[in-house]
Amino acid sequence: MSTSLILLIHRVSDTYELYSYSVLLIIGMISNFLNATVFLTFRPFRVNQCAFYFAAESIANIGLFLVIFPLNIYYRISNIDLTHVSLCWCKMEAGLSGSFGLCSLYAICFQTIDQYLATNPRPSFRQISTMKLARRSVLCIACFAILHNIPLIITSEIQESGSCSVSNDALQTYNAVFYYPVLCTALPLLTTITFSFLAYRNVRRIVRRQMPVVRRRLDRQMTVMVLARTVNLILLGLPYVIYNIYTLNLRDIDQNQLEEVIVGLVGLLAYSLLYLNFAVNFYLFLIVSTRFRRQVKHGIMKKCCAKCYNFHPSNRRRHSRNQVVPETALRQVSGGVESA
Repeated sequence: MSTSLILLIHRVSDTYELYSYSVLLIIGMISNFLNATVFLTFRPFRVNQCAFYFAAESIANIGLFLVIFPLNIYYRISNIDLTHVSLCWCKMEAGLSGSFGLCSLYAICFQTIDQYLATNPRPSFRQISTMKLARRSVLCIACFAILHNIPLIITSEIQESGSCSVSNDALQTYNAVFYYPVLCTALPLLTTITFSFLAYRNVRRIVRRQMPVVRRRLDRQMTVMVLARTVNLILLGLPYVIYNIYTLNLRDIDQNQLEEVIVGLVGLLAYSLLYLNFAVNFYLFLIVSTRFRRQVKHGIMKKCCAKCYNFHPSNRRRHSRNQVVPETALRQVSGGVESA
């Protein structure tokens, strides 16, 4: 009975991983690409610091998806795990996934901090929130994530069991004691929850302040989006963190085969929820913000209409006929008149 149950769980896990990761790769790449495009090119967001953090997070998510999902999908199709047979792939996957993950996670933290500063009733606090500070903050996040994961790259090895994991005992202890419970859980959660609440409180007081209506609406819109992003992070990211801490603490405890496959299936569900958190931002913003829906619709329609207008042959001919005469031609004409 237990053997047949184990085989059934294995088949369910393999099928679920293949299809769930394929779907997450598709919807995640589309979502994050559209997010980065909207926040970097649309006029209302180009000079907004919080939108810049959203764009930075989306770019980090794209890198994370390109590192994680193709390897896992290839493994389920060919039954060859490149991270288990190639030391280069093992180190690359560990380092890049950790770096992109930290960049994305702390970009969310800085979104909430910036929105709190931008909506603060004190002018001195609002002056801190600048695009220059946002660019420097993103650069610092990227440098920290890369430097932090260098030891992980160095100590990642292919073990005798065939798995790719950290071989250094001190780094394993660091991951179990500080990295997952503090750096990836407590600190980001406390930061996002605290500053999201403070930003929401500031926005409720905006009506009492004398400020342009356009700026007031944009602050409200960005605060709603930040709050939605924070709730999404907590609901979908917490199961993975709990599972990871649980498995780290069970590393030295013997388990039977049935328990191992059950824990593996639970971990697969936790992984898919975590990556869903990074894959649905664009769709989440469309749901929670009516203004964002209008902006995206107007921006996409405007770009499509402009391309269709320029693509039409009659418009291209009209444009060529209406071109200004080049300066060289004007000089030739003026020279001919003078000589005459």
